[in-house]
Amino acid sequence: KKKKATLIDVPGTYSLEATSPAEEVAVNLLKQGAHVIICVLDATNLERNLNLAFQIMQYRLPMVIALNLTDVAERQGIYINAEKLERELGVPVIPTVAIRNMGLDELLEKALLVAEGHFPSNKQVPINQDERWQEVGRITEKVQILEHHHPTFRDKLNEWTLQPFPGLPIAITVLIIAMALV
Repeated sequence: KKKKATLIDVPGTYSLEATSPAEEVAVNLLKQGAHVIICVLDATNLERNLNLAFQIMQYRLPMVIALNLTDVAERQGIYINAEKLERELGVPVIPTVAIRNMGLDELLEKALLVAEGHFPSNKQVPINQDERWQEVGRITEKVQILEHHHPTFRDKLNEWTLQPFPGLPIAITVLIIAMALV
């Protein structure tokens, strides 16, 4: 049976302490309410993103978490137990790899179920910023495993392209090759 829903994508933000226009848009939409919030967390930086999740949870709206970039996190030696994270937060957590369309169907199905009133969360959310960061640290330690790994060529290339040197010469070389091919 097909269902219709309207999905509103707000600008990306790391905090709801409205200090930028993007954060103001997100806060204003949260104040208007919603049937369900899909909070997208970056698995490569769980700690920073959990702080945002807790801020959203303070609005007491039904929520589902999309734990995105799980493939990149695993390449970096970061493993997150989504089931433990779900138990800790009291809301559904779905691992996703958005650019490969992995986990998105499950995410949408879960969001529709939550919007219909399934999986209500009774989790108490720390309001005080210090308490919130303590809880974020506790949860991160409990659900995340960090493994040391040696950087691959891809990791090194990524790092090099982010710096002025050798990033600019690499960019110029790629442009010259692209123009030559065209």
